[in-house]
Amino acid sequence: MDRARGGGAARVIGPALLGLLLCQPLVRADGDAGARGARSMTPDHPLLAVPAGDPLELARAVDRHGDGPVLVALGGEAAVAVRLQAIRAAPFLAEPERALLTLIDIMGGRDPDLAPAAGRAVLAICRAMAEVRTRPVDGHRPELERQLGGLRVLQDREHLRRDLRASAGAAAAMLEPLAPPPPESPPTKKE
Repeated sequence: MDRARGGGAARVIGPALLGLLLCQPLVRADGDAGARGARSMTPDHPLLAVPAGDPLELARAVDRHGDGPVLVALGGEAAVAVRLQAIRAAPFLAEPERALLTLIDIMGGRDPDLAPAAGRAVLAICRAMAEVRTRPVDGHRPELERQLGGLRVLQDREHLRRDLRASAGAAAAMLEPLAPPPPESPPTKKE
C-alpha cells in the first residue's frame, strides 16, 4: 500500500519537476522573464546581449555600438526589455544629454519598471553634467531650458511617485547652475 502511494507521488512530482526544468530557460538569472520574449522579437539588438544590472558591460556595449542603438531603443517602439536596457545604458552615451528629454518623459510615465530606472538615469546624467560643467553655459541653450522645464513639471506633479518627484527636484537643482542667467532687460525710460 505504501508502495502504491509512493508510486503515485512519483507520478505527480516527476512531471512537475520536468515542467520546471523545461520552463527554466525562459527566466533569466536576474528574474526578468520578459527578456527572452523580447529577445525573440528583436534578436539582433546589441543591448539584449548585456546582462541586466552590469554597468561595465553596458558601458562597453555603448562604446562598441555607439549612441544610435540606445537612442533608438529609448523610443516607444522597442520592446520593454530593450527600453529598460537602453535606459540603463543612457548614462554611458558619448553625449548622454541627448537622451535626457526622452528619459524625463519616461520618468513621468506610469510603467513601474521603466519610470524608476529612468529616474536613476536622469540623476546620473545630471550629476555628470554638473561635474563637467562647473559654470553656466554661454549663450542661449533651448535644450537645457526644456530639460529644466520637464524636470520642474515632474517635481510638481502630484500623482507622480514621491521618489520620482524628489529625483526630478534633485536633477533640476544640479542643472540650474548650468543655465545661463536670464537676459538683462533694457532700462526703461522714466518720463
